[in-house]
Amino acid sequence: MTETRYIEGEGRYALAEMVGRGGFATVWRARSLKGSLRGRDVAVKVIPVYNEGERSRALREGQIAEGLRHRNIVETLEVIPGDHEIYLVTEYVNGMPLDEAAKSYDIAEIVNSLTQILEALVYAHAQGIIHRDIKPQNALVDDRGRVKLTDFGVAFRAGDTRLTRVGFAVGTPGYIAPEILDGADPTALTDIYAVGATARTLLARQPDEPTPRLKEFVDRTTSPNPAHRPQSAWAAVKLLTGKKAPRGSVSP
Repeated sequence: MTETRYIEGEGRYALAEMVGRGGFATVWRARSLKGSLRGRDVAVKVIPVYNEGERSRALREGQIAEGLRHRNIVETLEVIPGDHEIYLVTEYVNGMPLDEAAKSYDIAEIVNSLTQILEALVYAHAQGIIHRDIKPQNALVDDRGRVKLTDFGVAFRAGDTRLTRVGFAVGTPGYIAPEILDGADPTALTDIYAVGATARTLLARQPDEPTPRLKEFVDRTTSPNPAHRPQSAWAAVKLLTGKKAPRGSVSP
């Protein structure tokens, strides 16, 4: 019988089963054993760290994610530094990645999912956060159909020192904006490009023809020229749906 592993921070968490693996990190479903979360399932991302640079990156991911509170972003509950690992405790999303969920989606459901990702970016960009790795695998769909953006491991925060080498492109091939490959700094427009690339991926396996509006959305968001893309996440929402920003909101 496998011995249960416990993680201690402000809360206490019993790791139950591994539910994901990516790069060097693993993600576990866990049960909270004390505090306000007692009895609740959570997710624990376990990030091994072998030097101070890796420790700084992992803690930075946690600090960025901990400051974000939006219905379409996975909530980070606690960041726990260990001797050789960093533990990010987040809400547990009972669902699946968007690339899996979208296999049964129609065009309207794809548009709805893309809109939710963009609304998460409206909020994140207003906080000065660029995600830098938008793709279908980094958006989780819960059992109510709500999309939640996750994995801020390579996010860029305005005012931060770059932790990646100049000339080293961060992100996933196929979703990285061309200007990043040319050495430009990340901006909101690089995230918007990645949302367009996500749309292109989801539509590639769709038997139905996309609407003219959706075709225009993909063409403009994935333009090689950043000036030809929607100039904010709200502008991208408007292009995709015709929906205008709420009165009094700020379009970053």
